[in-house]
Amino acid sequence: MEIRITLTLAALAACAIVLLGLREIASQLLVRGGNDRSGPAFAVIERGFGCLAKRRALSVFLVAFLALFLRGALTPLLGIPVPGSADEFSYLLAADTFAHGRLTNPTPPLWMHFESLHILVYPTYMSMYPPAQGLMLALGQVLGSPWIGVWISVAAMAAALCWMLQAWVPPGWALLGGVLIVINLGVLSYWANSYWGGAVAATGGTLVLGALPRIQKWMRVRDALTMGAGLAILANSRMYEGFVFSIPVAIALTVWWLRQDQPARRSALRRVGLPLVLVLSAAFSGMGYYWWRVTGNPWHPPELVNRETYAIMPVFVWQSLSKNHPIYHNREMRDFYLRVEPTDFLDSRAHFAKFTLEKAVTYWKFYSAYLLSIPLFLSLPWIIRDKKLKWVLAVLAVGGIAVAAEMWIMPHYVAPFTSAVYLLFIEGMRHLRAVNKKYRRFGRALVRAVPLGCLAVLLWRVGAIGIGLPEGRWHNGNWPRALIARELRSTPGTHLVLVRYTADHNPLIEWVYNRADINRAKVLWARSLGAEKDLELRRYFHDRCVWAVDADAPHPQLSAFVTGNNPQCALPSRHMGNSGSNDKTETVRPVQP
Repeated sequence: MEIRITLTLAALAACAIVLLGLREIASQLLVRGGNDRSGPAFAVIERGFGCLAKRRALSVFLVAFLALFLRGALTPLLGIPVPGSADEFSYLLAADTFAHGRLTNPTPPLWMHFESLHILVYPTYMSMYPPAQGLMLALGQVLGSPWIGVWISVAAMAAALCWMLQAWVPPGWALLGGVLIVINLGVLSYWANSYWGGAVAATGGTLVLGALPRIQKWMRVRDALTMGAGLAILANSRMYEGFVFSIPVAIALTVWWLRQDQPARRSALRRVGLPLVLVLSAAFSGMGYYWWRVTGNPWHPPELVNRETYAIMPVFVWQSLSKNHPIYHNREMRDFYLRVEPTDFLDSRAHFAKFTLEKAVTYWKFYSAYLLSIPLFLSLPWIIRDKKLKWVLAVLAVGGIAVAAEMWIMPHYVAPFTSAVYLLFIEGMRHLRAVNKKYRRFGRALVRAVPLGCLAVLLWRVGAIGIGLPEGRWHNGNWPRALIARELRSTPGTHLVLVRYTADHNPLIEWVYNRADINRAKVLWARSLGAEKDLELRRYFHDRCVWAVDADAPHPQLSAFVTGNNPQCALPSRHMGNSGSNDKTETVRPVQP
């Protein structure tokens, strides 16, 4: 508690100091005259910042350290994220699988009780998503917690962005871009406080965009390998968006190659083309092998198999609903795939302009935090005429058209384009600062105010969380499930929890997710499918303590389903249903093996 109070007071005090800095900038704008009369404090800070930025490798390291330090220091206040969405549990399943040295898992016994959203249970038991995010979470799990993988991935994204910007803008601006992405996305965004992902795909796109001008300038093998690694990350994190992102980059490389003389072309093929082909061949071979292990077909990715098995809603707006209704084994998944998804699809297509505008606003709000938009919009005429940025603008134009056709809205879907967006933000600030003499004081003051404003917003949000004010953008997770799971893990024996839902259950709130090795899991969550099938499940897991939980209750609690004479099958009363209440938990005798 003392640490929380200290962090909260420190954040609010720092926010006050930053606001004083913004006041000083505003006062400079009110001074008449053509000369820049900025305070000495800003001049000293800018000179020190510029000297530090000249040490490029150190700058990249410091940006990564800043990301690790800020979120790590706030852990007593912000805590470790609790998963809540189907996507998060799916990624955690992949992480647990990889952390135990496997690519997939055998179909679990009585698998209909373990079916859930965004996972496969047949032909193997695995996440449906590409493996990159799961691999990062697996690294974190090996180090102590899957969230450590999230923490590291955000730091890697920020460091990669600083490295990328060093190839496009002067080093001081590159360092500023790295600091800004830490402030805006590296501390309080859901990329750093959930298991959805985003930072991994953003890192892939950043490596590609950072390697492009380096290849064109120096034609080095290491830059070609870096670009290949970035493309491989994109293919294994956001396949569709990564492919779209790579199209303008490939065209830019081709145009550059065609403009070279004959000896330079041969050298480029040897020093750039061959390393790229080798890296991408290895990546695609690995992907095919992974798909074969999970789905049995090297040409069928797990997500495609999952959608073919359960979904009738298409991926793109121009497609139609499938006429084939799959077979569902529980009401919740049937409701999601036959009601929730199709309803959203038809509504979005019927109001496509509104849906597209909502998508654009959601993405822009997340990436720009509003403040970064100001210098970009003011300097847009110069940016459009900047020939150096034509391929970056092409990347964003093609990406905008491609993602407009998708039927989902989540900022991490467009994570590959993060580097291009932040490059435009930094270029906007550069152009604004270099504006003609008449408006130079205004441009310089605004460029100084934007980073301070972003920092003030971050500090205020941290302080608001500390004093208990509502934080609408905060990721909450499924805390009732997490608390029950924590208590069961601290209780002797192994446990089977039968999850019950009401008829009006929200299918997006799902409890039935498990570790990779179902038979050895300490706590096993299973879907209640009726008395007869539940009895079969209890007989199979006869050595487990069996509980029931009504997930849609206002305050979900465990109820003793089967305890018998096993003294281990008992929990503190605060986690048990009231034995005197008229709950629906049946009293049954222990099932004999």
